[in-house]
Amino acid sequence: MNDLNVSLILESPMATATATRTPNRRSRAARVQRGEQLLSSGFTYIGCEAIASADLQPAEAIRQAERLLDGDQDRVGKMCEEEILTPQHERDLFHSLNLLKRLAAEIAEGVNRSNPKSAELDEIESLSKAALQVRDYIIRSNLRLVYAVVKKTLGSNSTLGFDEFVSDGVCTLMNAVEKFDYSRGFRFSTYAYRSVARTVYRAMLAAQKEESRLARDAEDWAFEQQPEESPSLAHDVVGERLRSAAAAMVDKLDRREQLIIRSRYALGAHRKVRSFQDIANRLGISKERVRQLEKRASDKLHEMASQLDHDELFGAALA
Repeated sequence: MNDLNVSLILESPMATATATRTPNRRSRAARVQRGEQLLSSGFTYIGCEAIASADLQPAEAIRQAERLLDGDQDRVGKMCEEEILTPQHERDLFHSLNLLKRLAAEIAEGVNRSNPKSAELDEIESLSKAALQVRDYIIRSNLRLVYAVVKKTLGSNSTLGFDEFVSDGVCTLMNAVEKFDYSRGFRFSTYAYRSVARTVYRAMLAAQKEESRLARDAEDWAFEQQPEESPSLAHDVVGERLRSAAAAMVDKLDRREQLIIRSRYALGAHRKVRSFQDIANRLGISKERVRQLEKRASDKLHEMASQLDHDELFGAALA
């Protein structure tokens, strides 16, 4: 085939059409994939009369949400620093949240999933992002509630993990935001308090039960008979003093962390180094979770050790 024939083929209408369809197919595939990601979770909202009768275009609804957030939607990592919401501000926020989700749901219903339009996907994405910002603002404004409930529930029981209870409480708070119907007239804190308190109380009872079980398991493991070594006198004296200092720090960890650290490093009465799998089987959790708890406990111990007077510590050990 000579150069003239090749040129004629490349310039033919069929070749041109094929070259044009290829980018279009790729673009369509990308839009379909994007549509699946945006529409997969659905859009659930509280359909009260005020939400159903609201007549706003998506762009105006987004601007309304931005005005309610007062330019604060980009703040992250500031726990409990939001001002307490006034009743009217709270109602406006929940109205905006559910209106944004309603508009997104309406657009999503009309989307052709096999060939979605970019403009439709852009609108859904903008509405979803605005709804998420409003939801997060409401959550941050009510974090004080979670901290207050956890502090009240735990009381002086400092051996239980405060952060874990806060995490459970925040998850419950997030679910409460999604289910709250502001049109009934009562405050969100009234609605959320019972759910958060119930979750934290149940978690505390479960943690206390687990603590009792861990205490029994620790005693069972600690006094299993293992071959004794005969350390030198110097090793015995120095080692015991350093172990005592380490044990004092370990005692400040919660029960589960104590068991993991003592079992992993043969501290205290434990005479055998236990594997992650052994500990996981004993605690009824995954091996990876044991690794995470060991790291958390080690970080706590490093922080405690950094506050010790090292000269005093080693001087006493070598005295």
